[in-house]
This record gives sequence, structure tokens and C-alpha cells, in this order.
Amino acid sequence: MADIYTKIEGDPGFVNDKIEVLGDLELLLTQIEVILFTRRTDVLGEPYIGANLDDLVFSTNMSASTIESMVNTQIEQYSRMLANRYNVDCSCKFYKDGSRDLAVLDIVINGQTYMGMVFA
Repeated sequence: MADIYTKIEGDPGFVNDKIEVLGDLELLLTQIEVILFTRRTDVLGEPYIGANLDDLVFSTNMSASTIESMVNTQIEQYSRMLANRYNVDCSCKFYKDGSRDLAVLDIVINGQTYMGMVFA
């Protein structure tokens, strides 16, 4: 299976002259990135794809477990073929940092953290 390389300069692990992604794990990570950074209703013909992370973390008072469940459900629905080959899990934690709140979202695949995001 192959897909177009979608990372841009400045992304972690960016490779300048790469044009396609071939490995299953790389494809899964790309699909998860699309899910995480897509807002619902932004994809024509697929109104429910997207984790809506900004809305979940900042606009509502959702618990970490609810956010984990929503992201895991998105991954199961929209990356089903690859997610079934790996043990994919999402971990969300909230922290207080002085006057602001922080949210940390990790994507764990087969027990190893592959993606981590901090929302402040």
C-alpha cells in the first residue's frame, strides 16, 4: 500500500525529497494525523470524520476519558484496516500550569508513544 507524503517543512520527521509513504505504520500515522487535525464537516461527503480537538479541549468541559473515547472511536472508524493490525490507543491528561490549563494528548501504538500534542 502506498500514499502521498503529506508532511510539510517544519513537521517532526520531515524528509525533503520524499514523495510517497510505503510502510503500514507510516500510513497509519498519516491517517491518524488527518483525523486529529480535521474539524467535523470539513470533509465533503464525510461529515463525521475529524476529532474536533480544538472544540473538545477548549470549548467544552469534557473529561479526559471522553476525549480519549472520541479519538479512539474516530481511529477505529476511519483507519479500520490499519488500526486493526496495531494496538492503537489515545491518552489524554489535563494539567494546571499557573494561570492556564494544559491538555496533553498522546497516541500510543503497540505500547510506544508515536505522537504527542500539547494544547495550551
